Amino acid sequence: MTSQALPPSSSDEYPDQIIDLNKIFALFFDAKWIIIVTVAIFALIGIGYAMVATPAYRANALIQIEEKSPGGVSNLMSDQLSDIFSAESSTPTEIQIIKSRMILGKTAERFHLDILVTPHYFPVVGKLINRLKGENHSIQVSKFDIPEDAADGAYKLVILDSDTKQYQLVQNDAVILRGVAGETLEKDGYQLLVDDFESSNGFEFYIQKRSDLDAIKSLSDNLTISEIGKQTGIVELDLVGGDPEQIEQMLDDIQQNYFLQSTQRNASEAEKSLEFLRKQLPNIKSELDREENQLNEYRQKNETIDLSMEAKAKLDAMVALDAQLNELTFKESEISQKFTKDHPAYIALIKKRNTLLARKNSLNKDIKNLPKTQREILRMTRDLEVDQQIYVQLMNEMQELSIVKAGAGGNVRILDHARSSIHPIKPNKPMIVIMALIAGVALSVGFVLARAGVKALLFGGVEQTSEFQSLGLPLYARVHKSSAEIKLSKKRQRKKSVRQPFESQLLVGHSATDNALKGIEALQSNLRYALLDKQANNALMITSPTESAGTSFIAANFAALMAEKGEKVLLIDADMRQRKSDKPFALNCEIGLSDYLIDNVTFEQVAKSTSITNLDAIASGAIPPNPAELLALPSFNKLLSWAAEQYDLVIIDTPDSQTGQEALVIGPLVNSVLLVARYGKTATTDIELTQQKFTHAGCSIKGVIFNADENKS
Repeated sequence: MTSQALPPSSSDEYPDQIIDLNKIFALFFDAKWIIIVTVAIFALIGIGYAMVATPAYRANALIQIEEKSPGGVSNLMSDQLSDIFSAESSTPTEIQIIKSRMILGKTAERFHLDILVTPHYFPVVGKLINRLKGENHSIQVSKFDIPEDAADGAYKLVILDSDTKQYQLVQNDAVILRGVAGETLEKDGYQLLVDDFESSNGFEFYIQKRSDLDAIKSLSDNLTISEIGKQTGIVELDLVGGDPEQIEQMLDDIQQNYFLQSTQRNASEAEKSLEFLRKQLPNIKSELDREENQLNEYRQKNETIDLSMEAKAKLDAMVALDAQLNELTFKESEISQKFTKDHPAYIALIKKRNTLLARKNSLNKDIKNLPKTQREILRMTRDLEVDQQIYVQLMNEMQELSIVKAGAGGNVRILDHARSSIHPIKPNKPMIVIMALIAGVALSVGFVLARAGVKALLFGGVEQTSEFQSLGLPLYARVHKSSAEIKLSKKRQRKKSVRQPFESQLLVGHSATDNALKGIEALQSNLRYALLDKQANNALMITSPTESAGTSFIAANFAALMAEKGEKVLLIDADMRQRKSDKPFALNCEIGLSDYLIDNVTFEQVAKSTSITNLDAIASGAIPPNPAELLALPSFNKLLSWAAEQYDLVIIDTPDSQTGQEALVIGPLVNSVLLVARYGKTATTDIELTQQKFTHAGCSIKGVIFNADENKS
């Protein structure tokens, strides 16, 4: 039964935008060792870091900032103005006070945070090795001072004898101090006190003296203060550090410093009020005595009597007004130390004083209508009574302030003393390892995809058959990627030193069900029309634009397949540039094509039969210095004429057009030229360039064989 030959397909288009998961998985599978090794390295890095990372603990404490009641001279004020002294700083302001140098500086000084001591481990892996050995290296330094003109360079504490606690301070390999733990060392402006250490002989510690500001900043960076709720006055303090016991002590110290500061601030306010009153009392007492004497003298001189009822009423009103004005004068003295004149409290005080002065002016006008003697007695009596009231009031206030100062307390209450977490808050070891694994997977997968993308960008490998249509080339066969060929290739690599029989390297006869072989069978049908024209000969040349396209694989298997179907076939290996041992489908012959072209041996001597029936082959022979020039000799054309008479089909396997000019020399001499393009490797630009070369050589490319196609059928 004969089958109708099909014309070569030029389309078989596939959507360009569909993501082929099988292709992606195959890409990852090919790079599996890159991914596995990268992930393993990152996992080891993550595990190592988790083991050597210094654990960090958090200490927590709680305080309450209470609203402070007014006291001191503020008791002299009216209810309308006394609220300015009871107004306390907001909680955010108090938080900033806690983080100020005034508070943190005392803690930094007490715990010697200006001295930074770190163990000296071997770079990268030293800390891990030390951790695996279970060794512990620690040291406590409470004093370290260096002269201002000290030379630059790192300071080291070198342990000389851990049993007797001997050590030395070294800079730039020069010994500066040497002594025993627990003793203060002094020399040339250097002072050092090492309290104790736990280490081994010869171990080194780096020691650094940093400024007070740097020490306070380091403490502040690790301290977090926040108010719980809104306007509750409950403040939470968190301190993070590597030593849970030390951070507890440091946080308690910060709380205590803030508490004492608050207490001292309230006592200081009372002391300032007392000091102000002590300065005013002597002056008021002197003024009071003077006014009393002056009034008595005036009465004796004028033999006056007591004031009338009307004058007495005006006197009482005037005294009350003066008392209020004097009260405002005292208060303005204190307000001016806390607020500017634009403050609402200061403005309210000025307004009230202006009101009282207006009333006083009105009374003064009424008093002017009284007889002169009564006016004078009224004025003197008013001044005397006002000063008496002020004096008595100030004396009472001094006694009250003395009591307040003696029992002064702060507006801060410590609710919870510092307690540190049992388990470190960081590092989160499982999370570190997981993140390292994710990073390893992401990096390796990204590298594989990027490499494939760059490769596609640089080399522009053909991946769709539709790309051949745009180049004007018919598709003669789609040869899918052969799993059997991959196995045979690995076998050849393992036994490279032992030349395998030619037929054992072919798919024909060994892998009849392989998808690649089905594509080569389709090539037979599509070539039927192309080979009908035998005006010149029946020769078919198979070449490629670039190397490693699989030209020899296609030529050898197609020749074997045609021979099995009864055609008498001659396979010519025209690649005279490679050694026989480097060719996957090399023919095991002593002489070959180059020997024929150079030494003029007979056709029968170079054309050797193979173990495959109907298949003869001509090997490439010895490597000549000028293979392209040899093929241009008339003798090669004679060989083709002879082969056309002796065989039904002549298949010529040539090197790629980039490597040499052989294909361009042979092309015009044969019946048909087929180009092998490998999936993902052969660039469209290379195919176009090859087309131009063959056009200039006087021949055309019949069509394309798409080799190692990874697209689904």
